[in-house]
Amino acid sequence: MTEFDVERAIQSEAAATQRPRGMSFTSWCESKAMSVISRKNQVTLPVEALRAAGLEPGDDVRVEAVAPGRLQLVRAEDLVAEFAGVFDAAVYPKGYLDELRREWR
Repeated sequence: MTEFDVERAIQSEAAATQRPRGMSFTSWCESKAMSVISRKNQVTLPVEALRAAGLEPGDDVRVEAVAPGRLQLVRAEDLVAEFAGVFDAAVYPKGYLDELRREWR
């Protein structure tokens, strides 16, 4: 990609994110499926984006910063699958966890 192509892409993105004159900010945000970060750092996520991601009200999610200006939501049950089994026999010898559990009683 040449320097000219990069500049053209930046200008194109900037034009796509500018609100047309006469259009209310709220209407513009809704048409772009955009949200605004409130003073309390709260964001209302567009329903279409949540549905496309397979997320539903009540889902537990982790928020990760992936790049400047970009966040990623990860459903909590995906985290369980990601980290399940990380404590294998090399970490806890056979019978160690059972012994700890007996001490709790």
